[in-house]
Amino acid sequence: TLTGNAIIKLVGHWLFEGALKSSSQFESSRALAIGTLCKIYFNAVGPFEDEYRLKFYKLFERPLQVEIKEKHTQRLVEAIIPKSCNMLVTSLPQVRKLVDSLWPFLHRLVIHSSNPSIRWACMKIFVSLICLPNHFLNNTIQNTSLEIYRGIKKETPSVLLANLPMAL
Repeated sequence: TLTGNAIIKLVGHWLFEGALKSSSQFESSRALAIGTLCKIYFNAVGPFEDEYRLKFYKLFERPLQVEIKEKHTQRLVEAIIPKSCNMLVTSLPQVRKLVDSLWPFLHRLVIHSSNPSIRWACMKIFVSLICLPNHFLNNTIQNTSLEIYRGIKKETPSVLLANLPMAL
């Protein structure tokens, strides 16, 4: 069986290089590369080398820190979010660290996006996020703000209820 680490060793260099291009000429290529990396990391079997995994985490967080309304960010979002629905159910070490960046981004995205498939993907990720506060709220979470988890526990039901009709 071909593992995710083997795939990254074969084509990771090209995907990371493509994902890091920031010129407007490479928008669609960059979105394709990031989307492909998300699909590999969040759906593949096996552990990943720390070097590749940490590089991916940094790459994944970068578009989430930019305002959604920018055209190039919208294209990246359309590549990232639908392929990230399984991120919190993977066995990737420290993947929950991405929640700090992901939660505020999803919260804004579900309100502002007019794309139903993006909204539906956000709902799937929200459902995965609901259980996190119950598991981690009373524990010390390394490098993760407990305020994010408290916000998730408090806000997720209202966000889901308010946006579910629009997602369908």
